[in-house]
Parts: sequence; structure tokens; C-alpha cells
Amino acid sequence: MVTDVVVLALLTTGPMHGYEIKKKVSRILERETALNNNALYPALHRLESAGSVSSTVQEQEQRPNRRVYRITDRGRVQLRHLVADFDAAAATREHEFLTRVAFFDLLDDEARSRVLRLRREALEQRLDRDSSLGTEFSREFDAVWVDEVLQFRRRRLREEIAWIEELQRRTDGATL
Repeated sequence: MVTDVVVLALLTTGPMHGYEIKKKVSRILERETALNNNALYPALHRLESAGSVSSTVQEQEQRPNRRVYRITDRGRVQLRHLVADFDAAAATREHEFLTRVAFFDLLDDEARSRVLRLRREALEQRLDRDSSLGTEFSREFDAVWVDEVLQFRRRRLREEIAWIEELQRRTDGATL
């Protein structure tokens, strides 16, 4: 789903051929989640079958023809729905959450608040689990390094929760 969101969002900036989309997605999502052809082209075909994108073949001199994709009005509507489609399961996955935040401009304040609330709840649950996990490990053996890792994870979780609180204040104040 993240692939569909990013592809549709990129196409809102103008028509692109597959390789161009792939390069831009790789730049946006970084190398760790670079988009390969086995994910990109099935997504483009799926989006085209759904009427969310259209394509034309562009002829090139002394090179193979290439297909250029454009977002349709239906694709713009689908993009908004995909960004707004965020549940408790998606809230546990960082890439799903960050994708929604990246496209907050497509959501109204209520939808933004729901995304932030669900992610915060997921993080607080993870923080509770990590706290009890630390206690469990320390009872079983001397877990100095396990405790170090858990403390680091808890700091990161608290930092993200603080960031979410700031985003929520900005959303409530309509300064995003």
C-alpha cells in the first residue's frame, strides 16, 4: 500500500516513466526500502487496471519505447483514500505511519488526529511491553546489554511520542 501511495503522489507532480518513478521512490524511501521492478510494475499495472493511472507509449529514437504514466482524477481520489486508510495494525508499522505523515496535506484535521492517536497508542503499548520485558529478562539472568538495548528502544519510543504530541498540537492549531 505504501508503494501505491508514493507512486500516486509522485504522479501528481507530472507524468513519468517507470524508471523515473523508481529513481524518485528510491530517493524518497532511501536505499533500505528501494523499489524494485517486481514491486513497481505490478503496482503500476494494478493502478492502471483500477483506472487510477493511465499510460501512453512514448517512442524513442534508437532506444526501446517506454510507457509514460499519468495520474487520473480517480487516482487523485484513491490517493486521498489510501492516505486516510490507517488502522491500529498499520499504526504498528513505522513506514505506514511516516507515509501518512508525509502526505498529511491530503487529510483533514480529524483524519490527521486519528492517525496520530492510533500511532501513539501503538507506541505506548510497545513501551509497556518493553518495560515488562526488561523486568522479565533481569529476573532470568544478568542482562546488562539487553537492558541497554531496551533503554535505548524506550528512549526512541518516548521521543516519537513527544514528536506525535507536537504534531497533534500543530494539527489542532492548524499550523501544519
